[in-house]
Amino acid sequence: MRAFESAARHLSFKKAAEEMHVTPAAVSQQIKALETYLGVSLFRRLTRALEITPQGRAMLPKIREGFDCFAAAIDSTRSEADGVLTVTAPPSFATRWLVPRLPRFSLVHPEVELRLSSRGDSVDRRGETLLLDNERFDLREAGSLLAIRYGTGNYPGLQVEQIFAPDWVPVCSPRLLSAERPLAIPQDLARHVLIHDETIGDEEGQPGWHEWLSCAGVSNVDAERG
Repeated sequence: MRAFESAARHLSFKKAAEEMHVTPAAVSQQIKALETYLGVSLFRRLTRALEITPQGRAMLPKIREGFDCFAAAIDSTRSEADGVLTVTAPPSFATRWLVPRLPRFSLVHPEVELRLSSRGDSVDRRGETLLLDNERFDLREAGSLLAIRYGTGNYPGLQVEQIFAPDWVPVCSPRLLSAERPLAIPQDLARHVLIHDETIGDEEGQPGWHEWLSCAGVSNVDAERG
């Protein structure tokens, strides 16, 4: 993400590499991996220039907003006497995004002792008990100053800022596309079993099959089936 943001700002892999203290090839590889993960092109590689695509331009403001939120949280901790910043984050986010950036963070902020917990069940509120994502946690035991969470953001007593909103899409096995009963259009779901993720819950803003089928204009599929 940082490689993408820097390259988009400079419109140059070389300048992004200089800013990040890595090689241009490393920046190119990181962006290529991100493009592969997203399934879209973020840049057009021209002969002597770099041009951001509409998809990249649409994603850039949210990426910057996320970085700004994180930087603001870091800055707010500088007044802490012990200089310790404790962060909790979901394991997937910590592994894929946060951990690879910790060495650079330590170089930029050597005065901050960073402690990371990748448990998905902790948020700090100095001993108060909070209902968070349908589970209860002892917030003093968690010991977090900054928590990156996936949820509704309705956490009374905590200062909350949204980093980004999720995109909800159905997925299927590639083999279904050419199976005996192919899944080619949304209406074809009537011939297949729907899988429901009950860990998401029924909170407002967290759509399920009902909402998706309605948006897709599908009326011949029982959203409760599966």
